[in-house]
Amino acid sequence: MYKLLMLITSACALGTNKKALKIRGGADVGPITADLAVGVGKTLAGVTVGGALLDKYAGVGSTTIVDAASGGVFTTNAVIAATTYCTSCLTSSFSTIEVVASLWIASVALKFKDSGVNEDSLKANLVETAIAAVMGVIAFVE
Repeated sequence: MYKLLMLITSACALGTNKKALKIRGGADVGPITADLAVGVGKTLAGVTVGGALLDKYAGVGSTTIVDAASGGVFTTNAVIAATTYCTSCLTSSFSTIEVVASLWIASVALKFKDSGVNEDSLKANLVETAIAAVMGVIAFVE
């Protein structure tokens, strides 16, 4: 499984025309652009954090959309969205997609550091690994 994921990521990176990417402004993965990826991440972070706040402080029961946007991946996303916001306020030297991609890649690397890279850890972290791979291609393939 790990080899398949690396092969797909490598194929995305190798199968791109560098001149075309420069004209377009970077690598997109199909219809997923940098703006779409960051926008969806921020929206899901808002749902995650908003649902948690309303549940804890307003006593509002959970809804279907809040239940769907809760769990480890969404909590990681909320932390990354908050960090991205703080980074954009403090410095302009990093692009938003580069910060987001770097943090997703770091999150996956830390999970694999703790559990080791094997079939079980890849299956357990498949969503995070896929997000990190797509974000990495969008942010860093030129």
